Amino acid sequence: MTYTIDAFRIAISGGPLDRLVADLALMGVLFASSIGLLVAVIHRRRRFRPSDLRPGLG
Repeated sequence: MTYTIDAFRIAISGGPLDRLVADLALMGVLFASSIGLLVAVIHRRRRFRPSDLRPGLG
């Protein structure tokens, strides 16, 4: 959230554009890495295991 607020402040009131670009780049990296992790977890959970197909009766 720190980088988002900093980027909004720079965009609204002006400021050094190099900091704005750095904030946006970091937020892009965080977004891409979290989407990648989400896709990996979902892909792994979609595989069936034998215990998923035949659950115990007891």
